Amino acid sequence: MREIKFRAKELATNEWVIGSLNPQGNEISLAVFFANLQVGRFDIKTLGQCTGLKDKAGVEIYEGDCLGGMWDHTYIAYCDKCKSFEVIIIGRDKPDECLCCSGDVMWQELVEEDGKIEVIGNIYENKELLK
Repeated sequence: MREIKFRAKELATNEWVIGSLNPQGNEISLAVFFANLQVGRFDIKTLGQCTGLKDKAGVEIYEGDCLGGMWDHTYIAYCDKCKSFEVIIIGRDKPDECLCCSGDVMWQELVEEDGKIEVIGNIYENKELLK
């Protein structure tokens, strides 16, 4: 069984932290794997789940990661209609669109690219990639 991991920006340090999700009422904390399970406060808008895929540099791919190369102008997000992670094309003159919903690309096609995908940033720190 794969480990379900999340990442989020820690409010005090503004650094990315990876951990497991621990909901506590209306707040969310991450139990940080590399810090002896210390709990911090995180920006909930940056919370994203690990997809289980890695890019060509061996780095894990998370929700919100922007892709380059043949997947240029796309990012990873959860599609409520498809009920899965999907590739979202960045909308130029219309809202961002799930490529699976439009009939172009399904998640399985991205999974087949595991280890070949290029992550070039994320939607939280690299707003210029969303233009």
